[in-house]
Amino acid sequence: MGNSSRKGVAAVLTGAAAVAMIAGTPHKAPAALKALAARSAPAVPARDRPGGLRWPLVARGDKGPRVIDIQYLLNERIGAGLKVNGTFGPQTERAVRRFQAKHSLAANGMVGDQTWAHLVITVKLGSSGPAVSAVQHSLGNMSGHFNAATKAKVESFQAKYHIAADGIVGPVTWNALVIHEP
Repeated sequence: MGNSSRKGVAAVLTGAAAVAMIAGTPHKAPAALKALAARSAPAVPARDRPGGLRWPLVARGDKGPRVIDIQYLLNERIGAGLKVNGTFGPQTERAVRRFQAKHSLAANGMVGDQTWAHLVITVKLGSSGPAVSAVQHSLGNMSGHFNAATKAKVESFQAKYHIAADGIVGPVTWNALVIHEP
């Protein structure tokens, strides 16, 4: 897709967000608009993307394990106080915007490449907190503490997806967890 097409998509997305802001209503990007934005994004080599990884685009109206990860991570990173329910509703969107503004990202309320890269937090043996709960939710072990059992599950997951099996959940392992959601 050419440069002018990308600018057109950006204008539509920006225009829709502006109308929503003026009207004082929450903005939800329709699925077709999200898909168009994802397709029209410039092809950026992995080495030039934040964190060098491609992440799924998650936005208001989405449901499932990815949203659970986002909610846990927002609770960890900014103390969002979100109910972890797997539904990307208005409270999650507001928390995403707050997180994005705090990290000088475009505060569009959608979690894509740049937001994911800033949102994930490295967890390992001995860690605790909501980020550990997100990892454990994905791997089926909910003790709340990154213990030996969690480390073993992480190492097994890493080996399955050809990631260095060190038992540490950094950006590459997070990316694989999010992409290969249960």
